[in-house]
Amino acid sequence: MIRGWRILFITYAATNWLQQPANTPVDPVRRDDTYAIYSELMSNLQLRRSVRSGIYLIAPTTMPGGGQFPGCVNMPPEYQSRWSEVLEDYGQRQYTSETLEPALKITSPYLLLTEAEAKELTANLDRITKKPQDPKFQSATELLHFGNVYFSRDRTLALTAIDLHCGSLCGTGGWRVFEKGPDGRWTLVSARGGATCGDWVS
Repeated sequence: MIRGWRILFITYAATNWLQQPANTPVDPVRRDDTYAIYSELMSNLQLRRSVRSGIYLIAPTTMPGGGQFPGCVNMPPEYQSRWSEVLEDYGQRQYTSETLEPALKITSPYLLLTEAEAKELTANLDRITKKPQDPKFQSATELLHFGNVYFSRDRTLALTAIDLHCGSLCGTGGWRVFEKGPDGRWTLVSARGGATCGDWVS
């Protein structure tokens, strides 16, 4: 069964990536937090088991979140004040897409594709009969898409999403909530019994 987030990805890919990257000044602290969250997300064991090609191939821009409101996230009462700020940030930036940088701090190899490469790979993954590919991702079996990262005002709570696309009816993904600890490290809230939702597998 195709879940809501899966429908969002198909719509997003089918419209030829019409959302344009935001041309706003980069806050260096926000940038560092964003890539720390992406790096922690990439360290997730379940995700690592899902990638079969030995290298992470990543789409060059983030997925806008406007097609799938994260209303399924049910945060505990102690998070509500910051969570409302996260949703406020989501409301302000849900239709924008941001260009990614090679700033992940992970041990596994990864490659940020160009827009043309991502389109070509997505189209080929969706085909029953595969076409010859660029040698650098010839054996690829999936493409990763990051969502934007939405923050509370004090930047200690954040929401993002991930999509692993492996074909027209193949993939996994969903929303993820992260919290920054006193040591400055971001950790997945769901790992401590909090909220993760919108998950789908097809």
